[in-house]
Amino acid sequence: MTSLMTITSSSGPTPVETAVGWGFLIGMRALAYFLPTLVALALRRGAWIPTLILNVLLGWTIFGWFLIWPLALSDRRPAVLNVLIAPPLYPPPAPPAPLLVAPDRRHWWNGLVWVDGAVTRPVWAILSPDGQRWWSGTDWLPADASPGLPTPVGGGEETPWWERLHQEPGPEGLG
Repeated sequence: MTSLMTITSSSGPTPVETAVGWGFLIGMRALAYFLPTLVALALRRGAWIPTLILNVLLGWTIFGWFLIWPLALSDRRPAVLNVLIAPPLYPPPAPPAPLLVAPDRRHWWNGLVWVDGAVTRPVWAILSPDGQRWWSGTDWLPADASPGLPTPVGGGEETPWWERLHQEPGPEGLG
């Protein structure tokens, strides 16, 4: 019984008990002080850094501690906007027919007649970067001709190549 009496008859807490008690008290106060920051960190909404800064600066006042709570509970993540691009309601236009160029590399077929490329180039012709030539599909032809409606070949001194195909060869060949 003597040992029980000595334990219960001590006059106060030991230094270890006092240190543990103070540590518990300080830990609980720190937990309460940083509670807005811990909640913001747990919610993972991106507001924990500004909450921590304001908590350190204003949390020591009770008024500041209450002002931090809306920031701690807010969502500061960037909003993601999903945009759905609908297909067009009408079909896309058909690409132009491939350009048919005559063997003389001067005339092109517009679907009805052969057109002289030196007089009229196709409206849809691809121009070179300097605008001096147009692409026939095989060669770059001079773009001196103005674009516009095709004009059929007719008259002139030179017989068109398609008419020369049906002529009888002369002494110098086809033409």
